[in-house]
Amino acid sequence: MTIKQRNKGYEASLSKDGERFRRTFSTYEEAEQWEAKIRLALIEGRDPNNLTVRGGTWSLNEAVSATFKAIWAGSKSEETSYKNSNAAISFFGKHHSLIAITTVELQEWVQHLREIGNSNATINRKLAALSRVLTYAHQCNRLSSVPHIPRQREAVSRLRWATYQEEQIMLDLCDSWSIPAIKDLLIILLDTGMRVGEVLKLTAQDAFADRVVIVDPKNGKTHAVPLTSRASEIISKRLLEAPKGALFPITYTSAHWHFKKITEHMGLDDVSIHTLRHTFASRLVQKGVSLQVVSKLLNHSTLTMTMRYAHLAPMNYTDAISVLESGNVGGN
Repeated sequence: MTIKQRNKGYEASLSKDGERFRRTFSTYEEAEQWEAKIRLALIEGRDPNNLTVRGGTWSLNEAVSATFKAIWAGSKSEETSYKNSNAAISFFGKHHSLIAITTVELQEWVQHLREIGNSNATINRKLAALSRVLTYAHQCNRLSSVPHIPRQREAVSRLRWATYQEEQIMLDLCDSWSIPAIKDLLIILLDTGMRVGEVLKLTAQDAFADRVVIVDPKNGKTHAVPLTSRASEIISKRLLEAPKGALFPITYTSAHWHFKKITEHMGLDDVSIHTLRHTFASRLVQKGVSLQVVSKLLNHSTLTMTMRYAHLAPMNYTDAISVLESGNVGGN
């Protein structure tokens, strides 16, 4: 049996005849107690998977709070994950028992989300957040099993990025509406490809003349983001205006609200503030920057995530194959 610290909890694991049993607990003592119960069940020939849930199950609100503290707090997806999981609380109720959430109830929630206008992609994001909550409760031995999650089929959509003309209109609207902080934010997003949450967490100690540094709170790893000249000017100005604390004193909700108002005024219904990250990547690839470099700049964990931009490269696959023609003798 092995007990290892995982995030803010302790993971206990035990293998027997090729079958592995694993759970995560908030304390080391709970992990030890669970290990003893599993070992005793195996000795007595009982199915460890049918052990009584320790201390009873959680309510949905308790499970969301526990998942947030253990997994989402300080992560890149902190705000969106918490927001999506709270959509489940709004439908089921915060005191709803986890064991009462069945696949049938999940289908009813999906139907409700569809009726209020959520797309399949949005529904899947909310289902994914709830799935993470249920899985964590299962790992913590607060739920005996996780119900089937009815994921929805998503339509393949065209990759959207902002044109230079659209960008200029956005920035001009910020000037006419006297929202300079939002204008600065949009430029930083366009010129760095950073996520909104990453920019809003920047402080003076993260900023340098030619770059800003993002620190992953989970593993302490850093990612340096180079700055264009106009992005550098904005960061320098922000350092003077906010020498302490956040460089962009804007809430996540406010940033999205202002961007939505701007795009609604422009008559754009197929963009979100995340489109600016796509714009950054798309422009680089179209100008011949390699996918490997773009992947590093976006801080993608794998190159696969960056491959969605491959078709934008000035030399496409047909052009690449054509270089072999010059070496063929007689065209054979």
